[in-house]
Amino acid sequence: MTQAAPIGLLNARGKVPTSPRGKSRETKIVKVATMQFLKHGYGATSLDAISKIAGGSKSTLYSFFPSKADLFQSVVSSIVADMQDGHLDPKANIEATLVAFGCGRLAIVFAKQHWSLLKLIQAERDRFPRIAEAYYQLGPLRSREILKEYFASLLKQNRLNITDENQAAKDYIGTLMHDWYVRYLYTSERFPSKDEMRQHSRRVAKTFLDAHMVD
Repeated sequence: MTQAAPIGLLNARGKVPTSPRGKSRETKIVKVATMQFLKHGYGATSLDAISKIAGGSKSTLYSFFPSKADLFQSVVSSIVADMQDGHLDPKANIEATLVAFGCGRLAIVFAKQHWSLLKLIQAERDRFPRIAEAYYQLGPLRSREILKEYFASLLKQNRLNITDENQAAKDYIGTLMHDWYVRYLYTSERFPSKDEMRQHSRRVAKTFLDAHMVD
């Protein structure tokens, strides 16, 4: 089945700055807004407070972001932009590629800022359903699509023994993410270290390849 095109995060906003000064001003506003939204939540954050902390003209902020919803969408967009996965090379060592993929995904999900964003999106999902959907499409779904395409390439090269690359990608990411995601969502345990992420990624990759690698 063909996947729907990703939903744009910025459905509406004010003018887009073109000058270096304007772009710098917008960047600072989004940076301050990110800290305020993640620290205080959506409801307790105001454009006036953001403008005061960011400095500069309040009219400039409102010209870029006419509403708090517009600014919130821009904050989510800026964070999600850092989530994009690159192409996985089907000619490279499979185990090393899968380990690197796993480490990259775990590092993103369990970064403090990203985890705070996840909780904020969950809290505001009813108010901003399109942002939640866009996050899903640009983050988790995009990662799964990249892994599915990678598995499909390996299947064509007869380097992998699977019957459904889409299901294999779902299963792989589920094994990589599910237990840790649930644990850290409901407990106060510290997030895993880089070494723990790498060890976990290696275990997941080895288990998968033991079951599906062509002899």
